[in-house]
Amino acid sequence: MPHHPLPRRRWATRTATGLLLSTLLGGLLGGCGTRDDTDTSSGATTGTLRLVNATTQRAAVGLLVDDLPRETGIERDAASATYRVTAGSHTIALANSSGSALASTTPTVAAGSATTLVAWTGDNNVVRYLSLNDLEAVPASGRAKLLVFHAARDAGTLDVHLTPATEALSDTPLLGNVSPGNGSSGYSTVNAGSHRLRLLKAGSVLASDVRLDTTVTLPDAGIVALVVTPSTGGVLAHALLLQPAKAVAALTNAQARVRVVSALPTNLPVAGAINGTSLPLLGGSPAVGSYALVPAGTSTPQITVNGGTLTAAAWTAAPGSDNTLFVWGTAAAAQFTVFSDDNRLPASTSASRIRLLHGLADIPADLTLNVAGAAVATASQGAFSPATSVSAVNDTTVSATHSLTAASVYQLTGKTLDAGGVYSVFLLGDSRQASGNGLISTVFKER
Repeated sequence: MPHHPLPRRRWATRTATGLLLSTLLGGLLGGCGTRDDTDTSSGATTGTLRLVNATTQRAAVGLLVDDLPRETGIERDAASATYRVTAGSHTIALANSSGSALASTTPTVAAGSATTLVAWTGDNNVVRYLSLNDLEAVPASGRAKLLVFHAARDAGTLDVHLTPATEALSDTPLLGNVSPGNGSSGYSTVNAGSHRLRLLKAGSVLASDVRLDTTVTLPDAGIVALVVTPSTGGVLAHALLLQPAKAVAALTNAQARVRVVSALPTNLPVAGAINGTSLPLLGGSPAVGSYALVPAGTSTPQITVNGGTLTAAAWTAAPGSDNTLFVWGTAAAAQFTVFSDDNRLPASTSASRIRLLHGLADIPADLTLNVAGAAVATASQGAFSPATSVSAVNDTTVSATHSLTAASVYQLTGKTLDAGGVYSVFLLGDSRQASGNGLISTVFKER
């Protein structure tokens, strides 16, 4: 099915400090009015406005118009009511659960205009706003107009592939090298109908680098904006389909990423499976496996250790999540735990995130993770510490110490923690064993 590539120019967005809003509006809007269905004011002096919550806020958000609350329960991936607003300059803000503004914008209302504002989260957790013109001219029959915007900073730079369902990936995506906060510069005309949408790590066509794989239907003579949204794990992504005057359609990722990490210090073969789907094998134990894509949802994870099988209780992999099946203990009493991994990027572009997995069978006490001599997190035996943001730094020391005695358990000097990097310190096996032979101690860069 032929299509026209989207231009590779940036979609215009600005910070929520007053500059704001794309010039693609056709007419800028703001608020200060009642819901559209209760207002009989003339369209000659008003426009309409609604707000879509595509932020990383997990709780419902509110809408403030000229500092007055209009709504308090806009869920993530949902839209507010449509408001008819008077022409002129106004202040629009997303509000947290306490009613305080997260960030505001001051657009100018144009009479007769209609706008959807999309709130999303950028660097340093700053809420920004994308403006969409709901009065975009419709295309000819059999065609649709499509706009793409990347609002999932944690997913990194992406390629957007839109193809017939059975068509293989090619090296020429519909839209390539799309960085967070950018996308197509406007609406491009493509064929209407059913398409396969795949988002991949920029420059890759590998199955392991798929960030979203779903089906989309572009309406005949329709106007559609595709907004890429973040996941809880950070690496995978979701998306929203927005059409003028229609409910938001959420394209929830149907997959999750899962890996096996083993701390057994006996060099036994370890394998994992999710609902019968095998995960990447570990060469021996202790070891860190690679992530594999599996269907999201409820499953029964299994770990096979030296021919014996350990089965966990039913567990649910959240859509778009990253997860670790962690095997630890001793060969005679092996156990495993499922962890949800937070591989989101640090909020600040000048920071790193780091955590510790305590898998040392011979040390039951907690371990303290230190960076440049300062304690940053604590991990109990058989568990991860929280992921902590630290300043990116060159040539530093990463160490782990016994929380009770302060004795050194691990130390790595001359380590660089990159800006935007996410790291796990894995201490696996038995600290009394030789490194690589019953002991793994490493600072592993997750992304």
